[in-house]
This record gives sequence, C-alpha cells and structure tokens, in this order.
Amino acid sequence: MHKPSVNFPQLSKTESIILESTKTFIIFQSSTIKKLTNLSSITITNTLHQLKNKQVITHIYKNKYTLTKNIKENIYKIATELTSPSYISFWTAASLKGLTTQQLQTIQLVSTKQHKPIKINNFTIETTTYKKENFTNYHLENNIEIAQEEKLIIDLLFKPEQSGGTKEITNIITELWSKINQRLLLNQIKSFNNKSIAARLGYIIEKNNLPERKTLIKKLQKFLPKSYIKLNPGRKRTNEYNKKWRIIVNDN
Repeated sequence: MHKPSVNFPQLSKTESIILESTKTFIIFQSSTIKKLTNLSSITITNTLHQLKNKQVITHIYKNKYTLTKNIKENIYKIATELTSPSYISFWTAASLKGLTTQQLQTIQLVSTKQHKPIKINNFTIETTTYKKENFTNYHLENNIEIAQEEKLIIDLLFKPEQSGGTKEITNIITELWSKINQRLLLNQIKSFNNKSIAARLGYIIEKNNLPERKTLIKKLQKFLPKSYIKLNPGRKRTNEYNKKWRIIVNDN
C-alpha cells in the first residue's frame, strides 16, 4: 500500500490513498481504484461511502464518482464522458462559443445512445439521440467535444424548441454567419436528410437579410418538404404561412 503524496486534511489514510489514486481522473469508479491500489473491494466501497458523506466526492451516476469541488469546472467534460459517445450542441454549445448571453444549467448533448436526464448538483444533463449517420461534424474545443459551427446551425434548426425558439436561433446564426462555410453547410444539410432544416434556414436568411451567395437560396429551395412544417415544432400552429419556404410561421 503506497503512501499518498497529496495531503488531504481531516481524512483517514485510506481515504487519502483513494483520492490520490484517482486524482488524474475526472470520473472514477471502484473498479478503477481496485486496479490502482491494494485495497479490498469492501474497503473501497465503505471508504467511498464515507467520502461521499463528507461531501468530498459526489456520486454522479450508477457506480461513478467525481471530486465535489471540481464539478463546476469539469461539468461539460463530465457530461460527455457519462454519455459517451456524445458532443455538446444546441443552446449549450452556443453559450460556450459566446453566441448567447444565456447562462444555462442544462447541458444539452447529442449521442447515438438513449440516456435519461442526469442531475448533478445544480446541473441537468439532457441527451438528444441521433442516428449514427447524423452523429458527425463535431470536434475537440477547449478539451470538450462540441458541434462545429455548421453542424451547430443544423442542430439548432432541427430542434428549435430546445434552443430558445426562432428569435434566439436567429441571433446565434447571425453571429456565426460570417464564419460559416456555406457550401459545407449545404452539404451537411443534405447529408442530414431533414428537409425541415432547409426550410427554416431559408426562411431565416430571407427574413433577416443575411448575406448569402446567390446559389444558396436556390439550392435550399430544391430541398424543401412537400408539406408545410412549423417554424417552431414546440409551439401551436397558426394561420400564418410562408408559401416560398413552406413554413407555418408560429414563432417570430
């Protein structure tokens, strides 16, 4: 049994050994500690319980723990590790990229797997499940898996009700627009294979006079749904229609 090199005040020797063995992990579990120490399974279980009662560690999901003091700093990394494979998107990604002033306690993820909402202290982790073929175009940014700019626009338009509605989404797209590769965006919309996204984007571009190449509007119009779709799926229908984009205007 090794001697801990880190001083944890008011903790027992065994508690310090466990914390020392897991100090490089954002999330750890009893099996991790078992591999790294000579402690028995029952000792590990009892000691984790003691550390939890002292609020030194927090039980976050099933047999997974994290250091309580580091939750706020590491919450986005914790979220993506818990729901792996996943990436941050929607309103949460917009907030992290500085595209909205909203301070969010809900962390919105995209994953290929279904996950129930997970609460960790004041945070709630919510996951939207995508087909594997649509789980693309994210990257590592500040050590966090997050949607690339073009994919963020697609995700926002796919689920407007999860991102504050059309007004908020329009503000985000406007902030991003000069950085967007429009050809890449169009290709990703086609690959995503959801024509509602093309309809909503075309409507927002024209209504807000966003600068665009002449070909973008023409190509978006060739990829529209056959029937009218709601601008915001989370709101009731109205009697206002935009014929060009086959949009039921229910959120402005």
